[in-house]
Amino acid sequence: RRAGGSGCEGCVRALEAHAEVWHGWVDAYEQKLLVIPSWSPKWLVILQDRRPNTGPNFMSRGSLHNILKEAQNAVQAQLSSPPPSNLCPSCSTANPIPDFVQRFPCRNCQELLIVPASLQLALYDPGPTGPNAQEVGTAKPTAVVQLPQDPRRIVAKTLEESSWDSAKAALLRGDFDRALQFSAPSSRAHGLSLEIRDDAGSRQRSFAVRFSEASERDRVLQLLQNPVLAARGVVASDVHALMLNPDVLPELPEASAPPAEDVPEWHAAAAPIEQPDLLHEQAMRAMRSLPVGVDSPGYEATGR
Repeated sequence: RRAGGSGCEGCVRALEAHAEVWHGWVDAYEQKLLVIPSWSPKWLVILQDRRPNTGPNFMSRGSLHNILKEAQNAVQAQLSSPPPSNLCPSCSTANPIPDFVQRFPCRNCQELLIVPASLQLALYDPGPTGPNAQEVGTAKPTAVVQLPQDPRRIVAKTLEESSWDSAKAALLRGDFDRALQFSAPSSRAHGLSLEIRDDAGSRQRSFAVRFSEASERDRVLQLLQNPVLAARGVVASDVHALMLNPDVLPELPEASAPPAEDVPEWHAAAAPIEQPDLLHEQAMRAMRSLPVGVDSPGYEATGR
């Protein structure tokens, strides 16, 4: 965010275009004068932030640190099981993650492995062109939320539409904050809430936004709920590309023969073949690699 601090809007837009995974207009919940609830238009950008093999470390990163990690990996392989998040998804070989790399090949099967970056959320106030412009006209965000690289510390779920009935139901449940959110009108109907928790499970930070389209809300929810993106570790390159851009599907090979006119009855009634869920498998590995003794809040696809 140094470019934003300098006030260079073009620099900020160029950096975001390189690192963003979603952007668009939302209504963000805020309490004016600490009491009055309201939904204000904001420009939301979700970015790839930093990778776990970069940034400050107790030992200077580089060649010497990589040699130390190689030694640790060899010892762990002999004495105990290596971290599940460092296992190759294709051959289950443990791979110490080199410093400062985005991708590297598995040492056993040469599968291309990606080191996922954590995510960051940035909210901007509308610029001079207003909240309906194609992009925001300001360089400095009003809020920046860095998501932890621990999927158990992120709780994202959908919200009901703002209405007095929803506010009354939340009040009866004893959720005063949620009741205030539902009592304030919003021009956007499809809501999402996000909580960031500490290692003990206590809430550190929370915010709520609403989207114009359900597809926008669902896409952001998919990004926030994906434990593979939030965890330290490695993931197959094709799976990583699919996570960040699910609209890009692999090209199908050309047909070797025209389709049959008469499809056998047994074939038409056959159940589809289930494909292995690579994302779920790698997510479970990432979860098992996290420190023991911390209660996981889990992920909620829907909520009240």
